[in-house]
Amino acid sequence: MSAVDIKIDASAEGCTGMYWRTAPQMSATSNDPSWPRNGEVHKGVWETYNGERWVKFSNGFYLPEKQKGFTILFEVK
Repeated sequence: MSAVDIKIDASAEGCTGMYWRTAPQMSATSNDPSWPRNGEVHKGVWETYNGERWVKFSNGFYLPEKQKGFTILFEVK
């Protein structure tokens, strides 16, 4: 599958962005200071882990499609 543009927007949860994950697990939070802020667009590939959709980004990090019931990743078409 080829990479697509994914927009990050966690504002519905009151966040200004999301911390990268080093693996497709919520507990795998990265301390990388370049975490994506709302409105940023990054290239990534949709993948499914344990029934949940995640994106593996071109930088090797992951983000979940949803967090706490809110959709935070949006494919830019």
